[in-house]
Amino acid sequence: MAKMRNCVFALMVLALSVLPAHGLYVFLSGKKGRWPWLLAAVMGSIPAIMIIIVASSIGQTWAWIKLPTTAQLLELPRIVTGGLALGWFLFGVAFATLRQERPAWLGLVLGWLLLPPLALALASFLYQPMWVERYFYFTMPALALLAAASLVRFRMVVPGLILVVLLGLPMTMDLRATPSRWEDYRSAAGFISDNLEAGDALIYSRGDTRLGLDYYLRDKPQPADILLLKTPAEAGELTPVERPIDASLLEGHDRVWRVVKGADGTADAHLAALEGFREVDTYAYPGLVITLFERRGG
Repeated sequence: MAKMRNCVFALMVLALSVLPAHGLYVFLSGKKGRWPWLLAAVMGSIPAIMIIIVASSIGQTWAWIKLPTTAQLLELPRIVTGGLALGWFLFGVAFATLRQERPAWLGLVLGWLLLPPLALALASFLYQPMWVERYFYFTMPALALLAAASLVRFRMVVPGLILVVLLGLPMTMDLRATPSRWEDYRSAAGFISDNLEAGDALIYSRGDTRLGLDYYLRDKPQPADILLLKTPAEAGELTPVERPIDASLLEGHDRVWRVVKGADGTADAHLAALEGFREVDTYAYPGLVITLFERRGG
C-alpha cells in the first residue's frame, strides 16, 4: 500500500507542476477566460494538494530523496533526453526558437519544459527535496516540439536529425549494455532456466524481485514459487504478497534457488527454514545473487 500511495503522490506533484505552464499560456495569450481558468485551476488543485499534504505526512514518502546538488540541477538536459551531449544539443536548438517569430503556443511549450523543473527545484530547497529524475520525463514532448520548430524554421531538419542520431546512438548502445542495468534479470533467469531440474523451488529475499525474473522466464519452465500468495493484480498492489516461509513449504522439493536483491533482510528466516539443505553454489549477477541449496542426503 505504501508504494501505491507514493506513486499517487508523485502523480499529483507532476500534475500540479504542469499547471503553471498552462496558466502562463492563458494569461499571456491575450485570450478571454483568464479568471474563469484561474478559478477552475484553484478548485481543481485542491484535491491534489490535499493528497500531497496527507501523503507527505505519512512515513517515508519522500524521506529517501536527497537535496539536489548544483551539478544535478545542471544535468537537466541529460535527465530529459538520457544523454548529456544529446541533451545540450536539443536544448540549444529548442531555445533558438526564441529568436523566431513567437507563436501563441510558445509560452505554453516553453513553460511546459522549464516551469516543472523550476518548481521542483524551489520546492526542494524551500520545503522538501523532490528532485527525482523520473519526475521530469514528461517534459520530453515539450523539448521535442521546441527543437522541431527550430529545425523547421531554419530549414535544418535533415542535418538536425542526423546529429540527433549520431549523438543518441552511443547513448542507446550504452543503455542496452549489461553493465548499465541495476539488475541483470535476463542473465539470472537464463542461468536458472538452463540449470533447472524437476521439482526445484524458488524463494526471493524481496517480493518485487520476482517481477523481473518472471518476465524473462515467462516462456520457459520455472521453479515452484512457493512463497507467492497473491500476484500484484490479485492484491491490487504494485508488488506481490508473500506467505511467511516455513520448512513445510519445502516438502517435496530437493533443490531450492534463493534470489537476493539488495540488502538481505530475510536471510535469518530463510536459512532457518533451509536447515535441512546444504549450499551447493552461489552465482552473482549485477544487482542479484543466486544461491542454490540441495537437500542433505538427497
